[in-house]
Amino acid sequence: MGGPRGGLGWASGAAEWTAGALGTVEWRMIICQVTGTVVATEKVEGLEGFKLLVVQPLSLELEPEGGTFLAVDQVDAGEGDRVLVTKEGGSARQLTGRKTSPVQSVIVGVIDHIEIESDS
Repeated sequence: MGGPRGGLGWASGAAEWTAGALGTVEWRMIICQVTGTVVATEKVEGLEGFKLLVVQPLSLELEPEGGTFLAVDQVDAGEGDRVLVTKEGGSARQLTGRKTSPVQSVIVGVIDHIEIESDS
């Protein structure tokens, strides 16, 4: 993952990546680490069938940054995985295919490797 390319670019916040548009909604990806799972046997209709994980945002130095939050897992991530999370309700609902779902954050990728290009 290098510098901005092809319309991609860093947003405000060290670990946020502006990823372009999904439909007509701009979406951002955040680097996070999965720190836990949530088991909820009773869920509202829009959350049925979704695996919920607890994620911790990370800085570009891969240090914890900010508070944890819940995200719907769409890529079979597991505890300890570094993941890409989109945290924007409209995009999240488009990604899950459920327009009325109360989803704000979705795990959209498992990170294999991160490489940051230096400015020098």
